[in-house]
Parts: sequence; C-alpha cells; structure tokens
Amino acid sequence: MTSSLIRGRPRRTRSHISVRVAHAVLGSAAGLVWLVLPGMTISTDVPVAISTDAPVAAAAPEDEETSGADLVLPLVVVGGVGALAGYAYLRRTRRARTRTTPGGTRTTPPAPPLTQLDGESRTLLAEADNWIRTSREELGFAEARSGPAAAAPFARAVRDAESELSAAFRIRRRYDAGVPPDEPSRRHALAGIVGRCQEVGRRLDEEAAAFDRLRALEGEIGEALTVAETRFRELTGRAATTGTTLADLAERYAPSATAPVTGYAEQAKDRLVFATTHLNRSRQAADSGEAEGAVRQLRAAEGAVAQAAAFVDGIDRLAAELSAAAAMVASALTGAEAELSGVRGVLPTTGEWEQPADAGTGAMTGAVPDTGAGTWADAVPDAGTGAVPDTGAGTWADAVPDAGTGAVPDAGAGTRTGEGGTAEDARAGTGPDAGADAVPDTGAGTRTGGGGTAEDARAGTGPDAGAGAVPDTGAGTRTGEGGTAEDARAGTGPDAGADAVPDTGAGTRTGEGGTAEDARAGTGPDAGADAVPDAGAGTTRGGAAEDAGRATRWARLPDAALLGVPVGELRSRVLHADTVLTSVRQELTGGRPYDPLDLLRRIVRVLAPVATGRAGVLPAAARLAAGSATAVADTFVTTHRGAVGADARTLLAAARELLDAASLTDLVRAHTLARQARELAEQDVRVHGNPVAGAARHERGVAGAVLGGILLGEDADGGPPPSFGGPHTRAGRGLTSA
Repeated sequence: MTSSLIRGRPRRTRSHISVRVAHAVLGSAAGLVWLVLPGMTISTDVPVAISTDAPVAAAAPEDEETSGADLVLPLVVVGGVGALAGYAYLRRTRRARTRTTPGGTRTTPPAPPLTQLDGESRTLLAEADNWIRTSREELGFAEARSGPAAAAPFARAVRDAESELSAAFRIRRRYDAGVPPDEPSRRHALAGIVGRCQEVGRRLDEEAAAFDRLRALEGEIGEALTVAETRFRELTGRAATTGTTLADLAERYAPSATAPVTGYAEQAKDRLVFATTHLNRSRQAADSGEAEGAVRQLRAAEGAVAQAAAFVDGIDRLAAELSAAAAMVASALTGAEAELSGVRGVLPTTGEWEQPADAGTGAMTGAVPDTGAGTWADAVPDAGTGAVPDTGAGTWADAVPDAGTGAVPDAGAGTRTGEGGTAEDARAGTGPDAGADAVPDTGAGTRTGGGGTAEDARAGTGPDAGAGAVPDTGAGTRTGEGGTAEDARAGTGPDAGADAVPDTGAGTRTGEGGTAEDARAGTGPDAGADAVPDAGAGTTRGGAAEDAGRATRWARLPDAALLGVPVGELRSRVLHADTVLTSVRQELTGGRPYDPLDLLRRIVRVLAPVATGRAGVLPAAARLAAGSATAVADTFVTTHRGAVGADARTLLAAARELLDAASLTDLVRAHTLARQARELAEQDVRVHGNPVAGAARHERGVAGAVLGGILLGEDADGGPPPSFGGPHTRAGRGLTSA
C-alpha cells in the first residue's frame, strides 16, 4: 500500500502547475487588454470639445505620437509574461527529470557491470588480508615491549577484523561455487564482501591512533629499537643453523619432504640484510634527533625481522612435523588395514546390499521369516512368559548349537507339558506325558517324571527320573534312561550325550490347532511333540540363516553411509586402497629415504572413501598432514603478500576452517585446498615478476621487501612501510629515500 506521503506528492505537484498556468493566462489577458484599449479609445465616435485658444493644426501630430507610445508598453508586458511562463515551464521540466522524490521520475546512475564488482571485491579481500597480517606483526612488537595486558584491546580488534574477513571469504567461496545463481543475488553477495572488507578496515583504523600512543615511537624509540635489535640477533643465530637443519632433513628423507621450504634459508638472509640496513639507519636518525625518520626506518626493519622469523620458523616446524609423521606412519598403516578388513568382512559376495526389511523384529533381532505352509513364521517370544505364540501348523527345525559347547542354551523361561497335562503338572513333573521329551524350565533346568516331585526332579529321582529329564542350560545336555541330574551335569549316564535339545529362546510352541495359551500351558493336540528352540538364538529352514548373516553384516558396517554406495564401486575402492597401502608398506620397509608426510597423506586419502577412520591414529595422521600443508601455504602468502591475489587467500581460508573437522574426508579436503592455495600463490608471484628494477635494489633486499609487503612499493625506493591499521592509517609512516 502506498504511503500517504507518496500519494500526496503528485497532487501538490499538479496544483503548482495549475497555479503557474493560471498566472501565465492572467498575465496574457492583461497584456491583451492593454494592447487593445488604445485602439478602442482612438476609434470612438464621441465628440470632443475643441478649445479655441490653441491652434487646431498643431493637435494632430500629438495624437499620432501618443497612439504609438501606447502600443509599446502592452507589447513589453506581453513579452515579459511569455518569457516568465517559458522559464517556469523549462525549470519545471528540468526538475521533473532529475528529481528523486516519490511522484517524479527516479533517475539513478547505471549499475556497474558485474565484472567490475567482482574485481573490486577481489582487490578488497587481498587488501583486508594484508591489513590484518601487518597489524598482527606490529602487535607482536608492541606486546614484547608493553606486555600482553596493555596490547589486549588491540589484539581483540585484530580478532574482530579476522572474523569479518573470514565471513567475507566464506561468501566469496559460495560465490565462486555459483551460489547464488541469479544476477541480482550475486550482486548482493559481492556487495556483502565489499562491506565486510570495509568493516575490517574501519575496525583497525578505529584503534590505530590508540595503538600509536601505546607504542609512542616518536617519543621513546630507544626501547622499541632495543626490542627489534634483540629479535634480529636471535634470528641471525637461528638462520645460521638452518643450513645444517636442511642438510640433515635431506639426508634422512626423500627430496619431496623438504621441497616446501626450498629457498627459505636464502630468503631469510635477504630479509635480515634489509633489516640490518634499516636498523642502522633508524639508530642513526634517533641519535641525531630525527624522530620521524627513525620511526619510518624502524617500521621497515620490524617488518623484515618478522618475515625472516616466518622463514626460519617454517624450516624448524617442517623438521618437527617430519619427525612426528615418521613415528606415526607404521601405526597409521596398521589402522588403515584394519579399517579395510572391516569393510571387506561386510561386503556381500554377490549382488548388492540386502538390508533387512524390519530392523526391529526382522532378521536384525533373529525373527524367523515365513517359508511357506507347514513351517513356523515370525516366532517372536512373549516378553513376559517367553512363550512363542501360535503361528500355524508345522514343525521346528535346525536348532543352532552354541559355538563353545555345542549345546543350544536356554534363552527364555519356557517349559512344556505333555499330552493333556497342565502347566502346574509340567512344573511338578506330572501329567499324561510327564516323562516324555520335556523341555526344561530355565529356573532349575530340569523336569520331573510321572508321579515325581520337583525335588525328585532336582535330585534326579522319582518314577520317571531317568526318562527324558532335561538338565538346566548350564550343562546344555540331556540325561538318558536311568541317569540322574548330577549325571546330567557331569555329562555322564546311559545317554549322557544323546538328544540334548535345549531351549534357545523364550519359547514353547503349540501343535496342530493349538493356541498361544495352550503353548504356555503345555496343552493342545501336539503339546508333547518336537519342542524346538526359539528363533531368537537360532534359525529355521527357508533362508533364515542367510537373513541373519546379512543383518549381521549390515550392523557391523563401519560407516552406514556406505550402504548407499553400490557394492561394485565399494569393492573397487577397497581394491584400490589395498594397492596403495601395499605400495606404502613397500616404501616404508624398502630401506630408502621416504617422505613420511606424503605417506600419511596417501594413506588417509585412499582410506577416506571407504571408511570413517574411527581408529584414533587416522584422524591424527590426516590432521598432521593437512596442518603441515596449510602452514606452508600460509607462510608463503605472508612472505609474498605484495603479489598474492584473492583466489589463493580464499582457498587458504577454507583450508584453515577445515582443520578442526573430525572426519577424514574434511581433513583430506583441507590438505587439497592448502596445496591448491600454495600453487595459486606461486603463480601470482611469477606473474607479478620483479617489483623493483636494478641490481643495487636487489642487493639491499628492497625487491624482497616490496614482494613481501614490507614496503608498499609506491615509490622508486620501495615506498612507505605499512603499520597497524586499515586503509586510512596503515600508510601513515612514509619511508625516506635512501
């Protein structure tokens, strides 16, 4: 609904036009009246009195002159009114074309092309990343001098800026992936990137003045110089040992192991040469009272010292990572082989996955499938009594014995009476068929014969003590004729080893025409025949064993997501993983130098598509390899930030975020992104070329300083050094020409 303010504007506009038109018409009418009035007066026929004192002949020329003068004034008025009306019309037309208020025609500048916005966002991403890296470096020197507590507000500002930049990088990644797809939304995404990068600069600029007061370099540069010189001397000593460290790594490992830090020692020395020059100049300027020049030279030296430390730390870090990886390769290989063995064990021999139809009462819980007429189907024991409900006519078969003793243990509470007997008879051992084929009760595991008592049954005595007494499930056997309960427990007696059919579940079973109640009471047409264990611990004819096997494989699968992978593809993955792991083991035991980080990378990369890596060593191995690759890429970007573009930084930001992931797939992805970021950064440096021409500049380290962003490269001598802050404050300290 249009607001009243917007609806009222056109009416007011029309009223203004009407008033102006009315004014113009009125002015025209007045001019016409003035023009016509003299003519009307001249042509009148009314007689005029003539004075006799004046000559008549002299009056005619005066009348003619008066009528001509009277015509000039009306014409002037009409012309003026017309000019005013034309001016008002033109002015109104011009205002209507350029107005931006509701009710008029809105004229906005044309939107810039999408490619222009894209380029602007890329530039700002790289610049914002440089603002943060430079601010973080100078913050380290401030903390070394003033302490972490004094520098805490500025450290918080840097963290806030990093959060904004991370969000901008995430938007950029989605944009590069084609999300969102429509052009208006993509413009909005690019505007979001620009806005967040500008917020990074605003947050750092906001703290720049207070940070300069904390450092107070213009007034107390002596302490800051001492801190920088101390770090410089420490780095000089460490840089002298990098050659020895690299030589040792080259002797112990394959050449690919030290490839990521190739040239680091030389570049560290180049930065230290540059730092030496500018530390000396800063000291000289401070001694001569040139505070401003001393500060500029100090900032350039601090940047060089920070980057020299990045190179030296990179070499030492790689040495530690290679040592840790070498100690982890064997255990990672063993864990990977165990994971593959688990996957191989659940792969079906033929066909695709055959998942159970019902994980609650199907093959997963041992329910017996229907195999047709004359068999038992879905015999699920009663939760309270353990009796198996009546499922139709048929017989039980294929009781599965215990793997240890060969007996099928009693898993339920079930007893069974003979022909015509009751449940109480069954417990007491009485009834028509009390002595025939009784299935034991799980409480005492025995059953009395005809006329015997429960105590007799437990003692193995009574009228039918030797007839078919079935012992408890501890022995898992059944006594024969004349045997006692003790014989049954000892496995001795006339028929000690014969016909032991223990109860496997909760179950009893009804015969032909019997009901579930009959089954619990032991009555019914076939109450005395063929007591068979419940399918909870066993199987029946008609493929139940195969169903149970499939269910077991399905439950033991290392990663349920693999059920969506075709068996053929998964089998191919397993075979490929076997091949790679065999190659890794051969390389590990071959006696030749190898790259342990590369071996870890190959292990986790080939295992990620077929297993979750639940063994603790595998995620640790993946994180070590990915962390090493990410650190190498980050060091390269830091020390070459004057030439590295936004694409490499975007991939590096994505790799850093994935390092905290738990899955092998994410960690492998982090490793891949880090390697791609390093490759893109190297390509940017090659395209950028030599930033400063002249051999003398190379000798002084200016070229490396410009390439590394230590100097902004705006002038022939390298330009000013950047400092803590955003776009409006980071270049506040210029560097004088050498």
